[in-house]
Amino acid sequence: STVAERLHLLAALKLAHLDIRSRDIALLQDWKTTETRLLPRLGLAYDLLPGVTAFAGWSQGVRAVQFYTSATTN
Repeated sequence: STVAERLHLLAALKLAHLDIRSRDIALLQDWKTTETRLLPRLGLAYDLLPGVTAFAGWSQGVRAVQFYTSATTN
């Protein structure tokens, strides 16, 4: 939406779903993790000149498991 004549605010929500499954063959174990989150995004656009716009944005994301070392994924 337009905040001022040359300044525009952008906003969005994104539904993210993470589903990781693994089988450890050596230990005969299955491993699974799931996460669903609503992720916000915001942005500002400023029209510098006709056809030239500066943009700044911010968003959140979902981080997968950091120490995921299984040999096999499904």
